[in-house]
Formats: sequence, C-alpha cells, structure tokens
Amino acid sequence: MKKLFLAFFYAFCGLLLGLCVSLIISTNVWLEMRIHERTVIAVCVGLGVILSFWKNNASASLFFFSQSTLLLFALWLSKTDLIYYSIRNCYLDGLSIPLIKTFFLSALSIVNLMLFMHLFGLKLTYFSK
Repeated sequence: MKKLFLAFFYAFCGLLLGLCVSLIISTNVWLEMRIHERTVIAVCVGLGVILSFWKNNASASLFFFSQSTLLLFALWLSKTDLIYYSIRNCYLDGLSIPLIKTFFLSALSIVNLMLFMHLFGLKLTYFSK
C-alpha cells in the first residue's frame, strides 16, 4: 500500500512539473509544433512513477517546489486556464473541463492538507521516514 501511495504521489508531482514544461513550451510556437504536450506530460508522470521505486518516503519539498513552480509559471505567463486544457489533452479527451478542474483542484487540496497535517505534528505514515 505504501508503494502504491508513493507511486501516486510522485506521479502527481511529475504531472505538476510536466504542466510547467508544457506551459513554457506553449509560449514558443516553433517548440509547440514539434513537441506535443501530451508526450511531455506522460513522460514526466512516468518519470515520477519510476522515481517512486527508489524512494522510501514522500518528499514534501518536491511537492511544494513543483506546486509553487506551476503557480508561478501559470501566473507569470497568464495561462491559468491552460492547465486544465493541458491535462485534458493528455489522453483524457472524453472528460469535460469542469470535471477535470474539480478533480485536479481536489487532488491538489487533499495532498496539501495531508502535507500540512504532517508538518504540524500529525505524523502520517506515508510521509514519515
């Protein structure tokens, strides 16, 4: 169960970092024509899952770094709504944007809540060493 949690956690961190890369790529038309965002996001999620095999605990610093980087890029590039379209383009064509937005923000809120609980003394087993 712990390995499954770690795989989901690092896949989610990979998704956040993949979204950052796709936001940067979307600012350059030449790169956007040659590098598909669904490939970038899938590779980053895959790298996150592969990284989870060598980890024994979840890294809160990686999550906070990837989340803050995504927020900064989205705000600086004025592409906050593009995040949900990028997630939808990553092999989720059948889902609506409001559903993806609700799921993504819910998952982000749950992980943030779990990490804040861990940082304030309620030790969760999957974040402990």
